[in-house]
Formats: sequence, structure tokens, C-alpha cells
Amino acid sequence: MSNQVSDGSCIAFKIALEQQCKQGRDLLALSEICPKDKTWEKHRANADVVSNYYAGALTGCFNRYAQRVSTCAEWLEFRLVPEPSAGLLKLKLSDARFCRVRHCPVCHW
Repeated sequence: MSNQVSDGSCIAFKIALEQQCKQGRDLLALSEICPKDKTWEKHRANADVVSNYYAGALTGCFNRYAQRVSTCAEWLEFRLVPEPSAGLLKLKLSDARFCRVRHCPVCHW
């Protein structure tokens, strides 16, 4: 299935499971599905940097924050929802687990 979202900026849903299995890949990056989601990946990479700062604290009192930030938004659930204007299916974030740490780039964004 290959459909374009009405604004033309993103492919709504184009995943061939057979090709994915042949390549031996279990996970897809969001930018592989929709190029405009590169911003998400940038914030996720920055969260890893912040996690390393917390983990590198001398006293070790920030280890829990380091663990929470490193697993922030690690699990995302998307659903296919119909787009009423064009009659297409579109991926929409329906559930996620965020860490809610004050300095987490993903949560702050």
C-alpha cells in the first residue's frame, strides 16, 4: 500500500514486511517512514547525550535520571487512522512512554 498524505510531504504508509524480513531488520527509524521525522531522531540523539551527562556525575545520585532519559520514548505505538479529506490511511502516534525528566530533550520538545 502506498499513499501520499494530502500535503504531499510524507508517505502515509509504505512498509513491505517481506522486504523488511529479507533484510533482517526488526526496527525502522521514523525518518524511513516519513522524512519530516528527522527532528524526532535529533531530539532522541540529544537525549542520549543528556543521559550520559547524568550517568557521569561524580556522586552517582543522578543514575536514576540517566536510566529514565535513556529509555525515554523508546517505545512508540502508532495506529492507522483514516484521513477524511483524501480517504487515505495515515500513521498517528497513539501511545508512548516518556520519562518526564526536566532536562530531557524529547520531553522538553
